[in-house]
Order: sequence, then C-alpha cells, then structure tokens
Amino acid sequence: CEFGMQMNIRWSQISIHDNFIEKGRVPNFVVHAMGDVWGESNSTYGVVNFSDNKFVCYNYAYNGDRPPVAEVSEHDILLKTREGVAPYSLELCRNYRITANNDTISFHPTGIMLATQNIDGNGVAGDIRPFTAFNGHSHFLSDRSAIHRGLELEQSRNFNAVPSICIEAWSSTYVEKASTKQASKALAAAVSGAATVSCAFYAYAVMDDKRGLSSELFRLDFKGRASYVCDKTDKNGNTTKVPCGNVYRLRWKGSQLPCIVRLVRKETVLLGKTEYRIAEVPVCGARFLYDNSVSVNGHLWRTPTASELSKIESDITSCNSIPASLHPEFVSAAPGLSAIEFRDDNVTCQASALPTEGSWEQGDIVFNTTEPTNGNPQPGFWIKGGNGWIER
Repeated sequence: CEFGMQMNIRWSQISIHDNFIEKGRVPNFVVHAMGDVWGESNSTYGVVNFSDNKFVCYNYAYNGDRPPVAEVSEHDILLKTREGVAPYSLELCRNYRITANNDTISFHPTGIMLATQNIDGNGVAGDIRPFTAFNGHSHFLSDRSAIHRGLELEQSRNFNAVPSICIEAWSSTYVEKASTKQASKALAAAVSGAATVSCAFYAYAVMDDKRGLSSELFRLDFKGRASYVCDKTDKNGNTTKVPCGNVYRLRWKGSQLPCIVRLVRKETVLLGKTEYRIAEVPVCGARFLYDNSVSVNGHLWRTPTASELSKIESDITSCNSIPASLHPEFVSAAPGLSAIEFRDDNVTCQASALPTEGSWEQGDIVFNTTEPTNGNPQPGFWIKGGNGWIER
C-alpha cells in the first residue's frame, strides 16, 4: 500500500494482516464508532484483528508523491469513540514500523503509535490525542495486545530487569537529511570550524516512563565523528562536507530486552544558546535506528516539557561531571529493580526500597528484596492504595 493510503473501518468483522503499508500524512487505519445519527445497535459492534503488518517510514526530504518526513503522521492507527464509547474490540499482534533509506528497507522493527478521537453527541469531532496507555508500552504491546470496549487495554508481559544498553553513533549518507535548518547548522559548523555550534546526544533506556522505570542517562558515542555531516569525495579526489542523517547501533549488556529509547539532542548554537529535542523510539528488536534530524524511524524529535527539561538538564550535568575516560560502557540500569510484570493497568516488581520517583497506580505492588535484621525490620511488600503506599 503506497503513498500513505487510509482505510476506514466501520462496524466490521475483519482481519488485516501481512501488509507493507507506507506511512503518509494521516493515520493509515481509522476504526470508527457508531454513526452520527444512530445509537448502538445489533450491527454496530466491530471485531478487528491487526497482525503482521509493517508500517514503512521513508526517509525522504521530498520525493514526488511522497510527503516529506516532517509531514508524516505520528500515528499509525486512529481509534474513534462516540461520547466515550468504543463499540469494538481489537487484537494486535506483531505490528511494527520499519524504515526505508534510499529505497532500501531496513527490517529492524520499532513499535507502532495509536491515537484516539472522541465524537460528541452532536457529531462534532474532538482533538486527535495520543493513546498514551498503549504508546508508553509500545515496545512490547506492538508484539501482542488487545483493546476492548471503552478502550480498555489488555496487556501482560514479564521482564527480569530494565535493560542496560549503549549506543554507537555515526553520520551516514545512507540516511537522507530531512531538516534544512538542522543540516545547515551542522554544515556551517563543519565548514567554518565554529566551536560554538554543536550537537551532543544522550539517551535513556525506558521500561515504564510514568513510574520512572528507566536507566541512567548515558552519552552516545560518535567516536569523534561529526553528526549530520559527512565527507564526500568526488571522482577527482576532492572532498567536501555534505549534510546527511545519523545511524545509531544499539548493544545490550545481558538480556536483549525491548525498551523505549529516549534520545536527547542538545544543540548549542551561535551566541551560546542551548536548545533541546527528544525522540522516543519503542525498540522491539531493532539493532539500528535511523535519524534524519526530524524523526528517528518515524518517531518525531520534539521539544521536551518543562518537567522533562528539568530532569534532562540535571542528568546531563551529572553525566558530564565524569571524565569521558571514566564513563562505563554500560550505565546502571535501575539497580535493585527486577521481576517487572505488567498486567493490564498495574505493575508488580521487586526492589530493594520503596520507589520515590514516578507516578504509581492504585494496585501496583513492590516486593521488598532487602533482608530484615533485628535493628532494621523490613516489610515484605508495599501495595499502592488510594491514599498512598501500604506496608504489608
């Protein structure tokens, strides 16, 4: 399916599987609720199965009928409700995004993104909003999940720990640049040697952002190479600087677990002004990620919120306070945290202390792994109640 087609699904019993679907300016699939006039009836309940579909993100600045990457929709499937009601059930299995660079497809999979839109009683459509409950766990829900009436999300997955990863990075003409602004900054810096224009890249490995289950921040290793700029040698042996994208190679220490890789780009521009961008990529087995300076595997770079920025700046300061020669290859991945289980709306895990970060849900359970002593008795576990944590 080429050039960003969109399929509308209404009151259907249908299976959509084994497709390669090119992403475009709108979500590729829209699952509708009931019509504008009729209420729910015998014929208006749908059951939809999505399986083994690949949403292809083309890395093009502009190419004929294909939209530039900055205009490609952030979402793959749009789920509509009417007055909060979603009269359908969805089964999702092995649906991923993949990337095409210079017409060569990389099959390294990343997660899909869902959105919702409510229609009120007068038939007026509200804003399209990210389906955050799904998107925040897309790194494993893209493998298998279900969404039931009322957009109730069914999820079940176990992990032994938060993954510990490192990322090697380099610029490459294999990835076409997409942002004229970003490329011109990098190119001007490379040509003039202006030390005041630079990009530094950092990342976190995130298992559950809301609850603060993530690794420490670490720096991407470009091994002294520039970002977004490459040397190009012509047939006469003359070398020039050309804008391009970046490639990121992921490596794991221990289990190669899926996670959301939150990339951080710190841009220091002329006059010392600093700008930050973040891109969150659900990694479902991908070893390589492709950054065209606007998006990474179809996941857009965006401006962080105030709270995100505060944490990022603090973590970067801590990271940079350690000499580069002393940085470990793999940073700490939430030490003491293990046996993480996602079950519908709740999380169960093991930890050596009560969590102090993140927003936990009523019904979450943390089992205490710290051994009690005569002078230091310990609870067996904590359960999140309506008024806070309860020791048991």
